[in-house]
Amino acid sequence: MIKNRNHLLLLMPYLIVSILPLVLFFTKGINLFISRETIEIWELMDTRVIVLLLKTVFYSLSVAFLVVLFGTLIAIGLMSMHKTLRKFFMGLLILLVPLPVTIHSMIWMKIFSAFQWMPLTGWGISIFVQSVAWLPLGTLIIYDAMTKIPKALVEVGQLLSNDLKVFFRIWLPQSKTGMTIVALGIFLMTFNDYSVPSTFAVTTFPMEIFASYSISLNAGDAMITGLPMLLLGLGLALPLMTAVNKQFFSGPSTRNDAFIKKMNVTRKYLSKLSMVTVIIIILLPFVALIQETSFSNFNLMRDGGTEILATLWICFGGALLALPIMILAALGVNHHKKGYSFILLLILLPTLISPALIGAALIHLMNRPAFRWVYLSHVMGMLAVMIRFMPIGILVILAGLRKIPEDFMSVAYMTAKNYKKPFIKILLPLTMPSIVIAIGIVFLLGLGELGTSVMVLPPGVSTITVRIFGYLHYGATELIAEVSIVLIAIIFMIEFMLYKLIKRGFKNLRIGGEYDSFK
Repeated sequence: MIKNRNHLLLLMPYLIVSILPLVLFFTKGINLFISRETIEIWELMDTRVIVLLLKTVFYSLSVAFLVVLFGTLIAIGLMSMHKTLRKFFMGLLILLVPLPVTIHSMIWMKIFSAFQWMPLTGWGISIFVQSVAWLPLGTLIIYDAMTKIPKALVEVGQLLSNDLKVFFRIWLPQSKTGMTIVALGIFLMTFNDYSVPSTFAVTTFPMEIFASYSISLNAGDAMITGLPMLLLGLGLALPLMTAVNKQFFSGPSTRNDAFIKKMNVTRKYLSKLSMVTVIIIILLPFVALIQETSFSNFNLMRDGGTEILATLWICFGGALLALPIMILAALGVNHHKKGYSFILLLILLPTLISPALIGAALIHLMNRPAFRWVYLSHVMGMLAVMIRFMPIGILVILAGLRKIPEDFMSVAYMTAKNYKKPFIKILLPLTMPSIVIAIGIVFLLGLGELGTSVMVLPPGVSTITVRIFGYLHYGATELIAEVSIVLIAIIFMIEFMLYKLIKRGFKNLRIGGEYDSFK
């Protein structure tokens, strides 16, 4: 096995790229915090800011509640469907996961604009659009949790009670791990996001951080303003990590949907509800978008082609640079038994922090003569993509490492002369599907990155998401409908290629015989 003293060395690249900018930024902010008078500090947290913070908490709770509620109903409906139909709707949900929230905002703004009585601004429409944007991801996580419910627990319950009581007293409580991940994860994602609320003229707390740093360029102001968000994220980190570890790192998954299929209420009603809901959030928006577009006067290079190319280059570069860092970090976490929770917290730290603070930290680090070439290039966008989405990629690779039977690696390390051969010939090939998924996640999620990119991209450089956000902010949705369809097509093609690569990878792993962890 990898020696203990090398565990932290494996984590160093990730710590330098992702954690160091945040540490330097917060250190600078703390120094400014100490040097100020108390009255100046609390002026940044006046009554207006506190009320805004409470409103943002309510907003995030509303979105999390709706996603958990409808995600649970849709997941149950999916389990009660026929296998072919379920695969079709699952595929549609997977296709929607990486779709940028700015495109969701644009599509629903077009739909609601057709109804004159429908308000196009306000908290209600913003909560609805944000919930629809996160719903595919929430549904898939809850569905995964439901497929892992131990069959024995359900069978024992059926011996002693009817199916309805078993459903409410055993099935749903056993699904709470997935619901917890969705509730906490969606809450934090919504709490840190300002793209959807600002589109519908709703001011949330992350906008306060963005405005505070943009006006003053003062690390102290940004840190003090963002301190409540940081403390809240850290407070939710432990239950989130516990739930993630239980659902994704506890061992191989086994499908268990026979109980749900036998229930009349799920087969008759929830399966139909799932189909109707998925159709509403997928087919209706895309039909409306296509009807509003006209490619007769569309010129790709004039109407967003440059931004699309810049986006693809930034995401490709970010995913490529992140690849070795994610592999090393996953190996370090996998072999680091002592302080596992603390190491995992460091990995997840960028996901708990507002993208605006990450952008401010990158500017603070790179805006100096030694890094001028980075500060004025596409590399800033690549760093934004890496810092924001590497934690998710690392968790995916870590889950792949945990699925490898320990006996495989024990025999390999006992018979090999050095640890490099087992890594190259056994560990790396067995983890390759997870590595491909991790690269795809960083790339696809990077296509929709906005909160950090809008701050760090140099003059003359823009991504397509930033451009769409700009047009939405000024209500010019007709200018970017066509380019949005092009971006959606690119996302779908990339997802299809990743699906083929991953499917081939798992197929190759089974050549010569299956083993338990990949059944």
